[in-house]
Amino acid sequence: MKRKNAVLLHFFSKIATTWINLQDAFVAENNVVGDWGQIGYTAPGAKQGNASNQFKSKEFYYLGGIGTWAAGNLNKLNDCAAENNAATHWTLTATATGSNSGTMTVAAGGDAGCKTLTPSFDGLARAAAQ
Repeated sequence: MKRKNAVLLHFFSKIATTWINLQDAFVAENNVVGDWGQIGYTAPGAKQGNASNQFKSKEFYYLGGIGTWAAGNLNKLNDCAAENNAATHWTLTATATGSNSGTMTVAAGGDAGCKTLTPSFDGLARAAAQ
């Protein structure tokens, strides 16, 4: 089971990095952060209802907004409890750093117990790109 968890969480980190890269490009062109539709981001899995920012795969639930990305696991992962259609275990928030700078900061948050499964997740947070 631990091997499966490791593979899932590696894939999960790539998904978060994709959101950051798309958000970076959007901020560089528009000087503001965007929602998932504006930046061209689609999370894995099936779209939930009419919302363009809610997706559910077999393993994770994803939720986004303007400058936000969040995920929660649907099944227990080691000591990380399952969330039922919630996305609070891993979160990212992007903020444009000025009206004309074309740069942003990224803050990582979420449940400390679950983030131990993804030790590099906090490394996604960063100051404004240069």
